[in-house]
Amino acid sequence: SWRSLGENHIRCGFHRYRKAVERIAKIALDKKLVEVAIDYNIDPLDAVPVSRIDSREFRAHRWPQIESAVVELKRKRVKLKGGRSTPGKSRSAT
Repeated sequence: SWRSLGENHIRCGFHRYRKAVERIAKIALDKKLVEVAIDYNIDPLDAVPVSRIDSREFRAHRWPQIESAVVELKRKRVKLKGGRSTPGKSRSAT
């Protein structure tokens, strides 16, 4: 599951985990994959257990940037498709 992917990486230390989060963000921001994510209501960012990340800097700055970019991409794709789905859902970064 997406969740177990994030849980496994968080044990590896923040630096390595941050790389995994960036890879997950890259998947979520892939213009081809976002179509699948919208059609099947899949959100790769669900794999990231944000509340368990110790870095305040990451939770306060980078995570909101990632979320915002994903929501915006989904919003644009949904608009192009004629509004079939509601993009994104809010995740607490604190």
